[in-house]
Amino acid sequence: MELNARDVSQSDEITSGEIARFQALVSLITTDAQLIWSRYYSLLTANAIVAVVIGALAARTFDRLSGVVLLILNLFGLALTWQWKQITRRGWELQHTWVAVAKQVSWGRMSNPFESYSTWCKSSGCGEGAKDWIATYAFRVCNLFLFAYAGTAIVVLVRLVF
Repeated sequence: MELNARDVSQSDEITSGEIARFQALVSLITTDAQLIWSRYYSLLTANAIVAVVIGALAARTFDRLSGVVLLILNLFGLALTWQWKQITRRGWELQHTWVAVAKQVSWGRMSNPFESYSTWCKSSGCGEGAKDWIATYAFRVCNLFLFAYAGTAIVVLVRLVF
């Protein structure tokens, strides 16, 4: 629902300053959401490139040099994915902080628009912020890359040693 100055003048419950504060919070929340997904897709692309290079090298004849290069690439992939997961987690936490602040804005007789997020989280059986279902699935993708890199690194290490 869009509020404007005329709505405010008819109702003393919400001031124009409160509306401006709420609009600023919505802008911060929206910007953080865009940053979360921008970083996420950038790091997903970087991980996909690393995985393709690993696959191309693994398809070649295995020798000691290619094994060492594969091991290094897998360790790099692990580090990259760990950072990806952490920056995604921090992004969700920051966005949820702004949502928590926005939920504190008083709307008088009207319900705060951000309460619907809490209702959705509760009804879906998951938490809010970095614990909601969307974040959970985003972290699962990161975990798939972590397990793939770790598994491949172990296989390469075993082949190098034995």
